[in-house]
Amino acid sequence: MTARYAALGLLLTALAAAPSSAASCTWNGSTGAWATASAWSCNAVPGVSDDVVIGSGTVTMDTGTRLAIRNLTITSGTLTGSDSLTVGGTFLWEAGTMSGAGATLVQGATTLRPASSKNVARELILVGAPEWSDGTLQFRDGGLLRNRGFFNDTAVGTHSIARAGSFTTEPLVHNQGRWQVASGGTVSNVDFLNDGVLRISTNGLKVNAPARFTNAPAARIAGGSFLDFTSGAVVSMGGVVQPGMEGAVGSFEVRGPYPMGPQHVLDVEVGTGVPTSDLLQTSNGAVSIDGVLWLRVPASGPPSPVTVITHGGTGGLTGCYDAEDVRVLFWDGTDAPYEADVTCTATTVTASFRAATAGEDDSDAPGASLAVAGANPFAGRTALALTPPAPGQATIEAFDALGRRVAVLFEGAVAAGQPVRIAFEGAGLPAGRYVVRASGEGFALTRTLTLVR
Repeated sequence: MTARYAALGLLLTALAAAPSSAASCTWNGSTGAWATASAWSCNAVPGVSDDVVIGSGTVTMDTGTRLAIRNLTITSGTLTGSDSLTVGGTFLWEAGTMSGAGATLVQGATTLRPASSKNVARELILVGAPEWSDGTLQFRDGGLLRNRGFFNDTAVGTHSIARAGSFTTEPLVHNQGRWQVASGGTVSNVDFLNDGVLRISTNGLKVNAPARFTNAPAARIAGGSFLDFTSGAVVSMGGVVQPGMEGAVGSFEVRGPYPMGPQHVLDVEVGTGVPTSDLLQTSNGAVSIDGVLWLRVPASGPPSPVTVITHGGTGGLTGCYDAEDVRVLFWDGTDAPYEADVTCTATTVTASFRAATAGEDDSDAPGASLAVAGANPFAGRTALALTPPAPGQATIEAFDALGRRVAVLFEGAVAAGQPVRIAFEGAGLPAGRYVVRASGEGFALTRTLTLVR
């Protein structure tokens, strides 16, 4: 009997420490631990079904467990500690600080307002639909904002992503979802890594030194405004850049250095009206051309010539696109029966179109062929056979839909008329479209393969 009453007493104590269903728990403004029930207006430790409000004071999450609540509102004060916190619903952040070694994961909508600083000194992961309408995002040591949802930057005026203090861990904005700059202008001196989709309109995005701006190889930027790197930001440009936004002809401006990496894709839509094509406008910084150029033409055929890059001010354009770096497609992404000759100067890049000649998928160079000797579409593995027209050296490479080389299938000496049979392994590659390109003395041939799962 004594043991039964003792167990009952423990149960009643536990129930007293948990708020009633869907309670609203407001911190009393002191400095103390999250697990202090008396510090909450609900007189209990908030749980997964409860709403938490912090308006002053410091709340330390140090229970050694992963905490979970329904909704979170911070109007001032500090939320800190080593525990990680999951917010299953919404997050309203008006002012104050989030710090500590743990991470805060918000699964619902996030609202960042009004015009007050919000201090980021821990990992903040936004999964739902964040909207930043006002106030500076002030990054301190250990600050990391990871967007996995659709982050909508909508401030009427210019606002900032700013560094504060000295750092042992560089602050970072990491976009893994979709980030849209549709504000009066955003300025950042915090590192910005785009690993998803970045859409830039209205008054653009300015990244200042000492920050780094990186467009990762699998990322995409769609621009109808500008990126500004003139203050000395460290820039790395991989991935896809679409001037003028998707599905419309327009322009996009980049001020400052623009170092294209080998995995960079400039995706240009060519129209039939005025302007005749998307235009990348660079200025006041060195621009090095690398990667591939996609030219999307209308079904009625392309105008010729079209200018796809112009440069003004200091610096200039260096490098150019070789024939094998240029792909001509229709707007829907299917291959178009045209070739493009690209001409580069220190101030312009211009493309001229003509009907496709020998070397394309359906028209081989005299005496040469690149045949699909296996299944297409294929699952796992297929084969191709190259017949070269003359002796010499040949290379056979495979590229994915973004123009990135995924494999060198053959590299070596060939004999005239003697087939070279090679295998294309799809293991480890995602399903999709791949282009196999064979080149050598007097020929350049391609074949399109489709990998299915």
